[in-house]
Amino acid sequence: MTAPTLTGFAPTVTFAENTVNASPQLLDTDVTFTDADGNFDGGSLSLSGLLAEDTASVRNQGTGTGEIGLSGGNVTFGGVTIGTLVGGAGATLTITFNASATSTAIDALIQNLTYANSSDTPTASRDLVLNVVDSAGAQLNAPLSTSFAALTGTDNPLNGIDLGFFSAPTFVDLDGDGDLDIVVGESNGTLVYFENTTPRGEVITVTVTAENDGVTLTGTSGNNTLIGTSELDVLSGLNGNDILRGGAGADTLYGGEGVDWVQYIGSPEGVTVDLTVDGSGFQSASGGDATGDVISGFERVVGSDHADTLTGNDEGNYLIGGAGNDTLIGGAGADALFGGSGIDIASYATSATGLTVRLDGTGSTGNALGDTFDGIENLIGSGGDDLLVGDAGANVLEGGNGDDTLIGGSGADVMHGQSGDDTVTYADSATGVGARRDGLVGWGGAAGDEIFTVENLIGSAHKDTLVGSNGANVIDSGGGGGTIFALGGDDTLIGGSGADVMHGQSGNDTFIFSDSFGADQITDFEVTNLLERIDLSAVSVILDFVDLRDNHINQIGADVVIDDLAGNTITLDGVALAGMLDANNFIF
Repeated sequence: MTAPTLTGFAPTVTFAENTVNASPQLLDTDVTFTDADGNFDGGSLSLSGLLAEDTASVRNQGTGTGEIGLSGGNVTFGGVTIGTLVGGAGATLTITFNASATSTAIDALIQNLTYANSSDTPTASRDLVLNVVDSAGAQLNAPLSTSFAALTGTDNPLNGIDLGFFSAPTFVDLDGDGDLDIVVGESNGTLVYFENTTPRGEVITVTVTAENDGVTLTGTSGNNTLIGTSELDVLSGLNGNDILRGGAGADTLYGGEGVDWVQYIGSPEGVTVDLTVDGSGFQSASGGDATGDVISGFERVVGSDHADTLTGNDEGNYLIGGAGNDTLIGGAGADALFGGSGIDIASYATSATGLTVRLDGTGSTGNALGDTFDGIENLIGSGGDDLLVGDAGANVLEGGNGDDTLIGGSGADVMHGQSGDDTVTYADSATGVGARRDGLVGWGGAAGDEIFTVENLIGSAHKDTLVGSNGANVIDSGGGGGTIFALGGDDTLIGGSGADVMHGQSGNDTFIFSDSFGADQITDFEVTNLLERIDLSAVSVILDFVDLRDNHINQIGADVVIDDLAGNTITLDGVALAGMLDANNFIF
């Protein structure tokens, strides 16, 4: 049998009066609880030392994997009841465990213990004692059995004190709680026992700082603008479409009914504001003037002049970044995202399904449906298959997970496909492009563009130069003709309707053609490499190799020319027809 142990539990914690008046606060979210025996059926967790003004309870995270829940008096872990809760309001909080309680569950439970204070004149400090008892009765840091320790010489703190007719005191743990008690013999032969009543468990000193000179402002049923001070303010908008600005200090801000704004204009640092409502009905704010703020009931947010992260909820939100390089996460709902000055990002990384995002705000789908953008330069896609479309400015497009298609637009763009099978396309370009898949800067309609971790490249309807990488690429020339340099890797080169020049270069390459393929040229087809082939399956007038040999292929000088007899040709530079080409070089 081993005793349970708890490490990392903070010995002290300080809360502002307004904060613990407004909502319960977590005591400590970074602890480690262990018990090798792992049997807690009938055991318990207790938190004692609470004053009449104090309330201890458990945060209701939810019923998901690894989450602690509280429904009535039932405490759950991952949706499974692990115990029942009693007390906590001015009296000892006790949670009695059942057979489903585990060390992992209790670890999560301790990290979800909350403290609140209802007093307007709170007691400054109290010592709370946290203890866990397993089914065998072993407690936090308690000994396994009663121990007696007679302290003599310098080990005895009373050594050298003359007690007259009294015997020397003896320190011994008589009650088995791990603390030394005192036994003293009197001259009449009786023993006096002094019990050490120090409680078992972990002690945390909770301090509540009294309210300072902040203001409490309550609006009306109309549209109000409430502005706080640099102290701890309480602002309540009530009904109407309100604007609340707490300023510095740990403020409590209630938007109330209506469409309400929370503003952090003038914050000396960037803020992080999330309008998602948690299980307790609150939203979250941190950083800069938002540090320590408790907020609820807001649909719109204005950030600072620094780098902010603003997150909406499932409603239609307004997120205004202001100056600074901001990240705006609208979530579901038709959101209006205003980046302001700086280089700003609209992120859809929290969306699990694919979507279409166009910075001009038209044709977007999924979580971006109905979203509008102003002053947004960069896009981050979802975990699904996305279409991300930039604008005429310089954009950074990041596909994220999934098979994404990226269209930079006419500016100098940086495109990261990231994971998945990704494509950069210039099909909408008004001019020919020089695009490189190897990360070097492009030219023409792709001037300034840089492309990374993208597998596929599609040209324009004009004369292009398309450059692959040393990986496996799919490069489609588009309809305007041009030149393809595939570089290394096993590449797929697709000829369009224009006059294309294809350089497969190293690797086992496949050259694909369809009807009306134009006047194309393959400069380095490797006849003896049977893994390198020409795909004519989409050319309807060439049926098979026999048809090709008898009707559509000829030796013209040093080259072989494939002809569909309708003005479209494929020239294989430096290839001899006789004894070289056979059915293994083609796909039909």
